[in-house]
Order: sequence, then structure tokens, then C-alpha cells
Amino acid sequence: MAGESKLEKAAVREAKARGVGYARKTKAVGRKGFPDYLFCYKGITLFCEFKNPNGDGILSPQQRYEQNLLLEAGAAVVTVDT
Repeated sequence: MAGESKLEKAAVREAKARGVGYARKTKAVGRKGFPDYLFCYKGITLFCEFKNPNGDGILSPQQRYEQNLLLEAGAAVVTVDT
């Protein structure tokens, strides 16, 4: 997961450099598959799932399920692998 962690840190650094005021690692207690990060900027909330850039980048069934729930609720959700 070292590659994924580096990718997360780089994304947070870039977001803050571009003025994103809120970037937080998320953890949903009792929920597997919840996206890794939450970014908020000028009224937009974005959930991000980071995948190891050296891995297969495939979402687990739980991750797909959680992303679909968020999308159906109107949230913006992305998966980032590079």
C-alpha cells in the first residue's frame, strides 16, 4: 500500500496548493469499502477512492456498492490510480 499512500499524499498536497480547504482521510465505522478521502471546495464535495498505481486498480464489490450508494445520493465520486 506504499504506492497508494504516496498517491494520496500527492493528491492532498496538490488539492491544498489549488486552494481546496478541506481534505480528510475517511473511515466509516462498520462499513467496508467507503472511499479513502473526502475533499470539499466551494460547495462541491468529492469522495475519492485511491488505488495503488502499481496494482490492478480494481474496486472490490464493497467499494463499488458504497460508490453506487453515494452516486445515487447525488455525491461526486472518483477512483484515482495514477
